[in-house]
Amino acid sequence: MKNVMMMAIVAVIGLVFGVAMGDEKPAAFKYAGILFKVDGDKVVLKMGRDPLQTYQATLMTNSKTEVTLDGKAAKLSDLKEGQAAVVTYVRGAAKEGEEPPLTATKIEATSEK
Repeated sequence: MKNVMMMAIVAVIGLVFGVAMGDEKPAAFKYAGILFKVDGDKVVLKMGRDPLQTYQATLMTNSKTEVTLDGKAAKLSDLKEGQAAVVTYVRGAAKEGEEPPLTATKIEATSEK
């Protein structure tokens, strides 16, 4: 019983310190839409079926962003406007009065067919 209690205490302490020290991964979210613009280190994804109710999201990319085209590894420069894409992203810390930056961790695009 002492061992179980000690292990539980150690686990809780590890969890508290892990979260406090930033070991927790940020939550990932997904957008699905059409690539509206691919420009340098960012992509703009257009979502919504009704032309009057569409939403655009600008997502930053970095060297860790995984890019696939038709299920195969690709580069950001291989992506073209008009391709369907699912983008997995994380939200950064927002500055006061601004939207939080969105960083793509994975972009899965498909060619126009």
